[in-house]
Amino acid sequence: MTTNFYISKSYQQRFLPIDTRFFTASIALIPDFLINEIINYVLCRARSSDMLFLSLRSNEPLTANAVKHLFSKLKKESGIERLHAHLLRHTFATSYLIGGGNLEFLRVFMGHSDYNVTKIYSQLAAESKMLGVDVYHLDPIFFTKGY
Repeated sequence: MTTNFYISKSYQQRFLPIDTRFFTASIALIPDFLINEIINYVLCRARSSDMLFLSLRSNEPLTANAVKHLFSKLKKESGIERLHAHLLRHTFATSYLIGGGNLEFLRVFMGHSDYNVTKIYSQLAAESKMLGVDVYHLDPIFFTKGY
């Protein structure tokens, strides 16, 4: 199964492979009330848009500034010193490699044209393993080989 992502820094369209075994297993870990909230959100949003995240005010796709503002607000309210949307991307990439993920798959998934950019995550993962610190703990299902 592949999904189409249009949002990238270069606005290039790319297809990302999603393993249905991972998707199905991940859904099983989501509480029922949250699944219902997601279903209600998707049903209530504008039917003409293919975008998943829309502004509650305008029913338009969220802009980069809106996401930046949301994370700024979350950072302030939570007291977390370093919190921004791009950090989620870094956390995913490092966690994926710590869990035994494939560097080439990660490069394609992240949309990197330069292999050296992806290699940075490999170095971070190696440092985390050397320190023996479980900084990026995610659900065990994520770390199963083959995902």
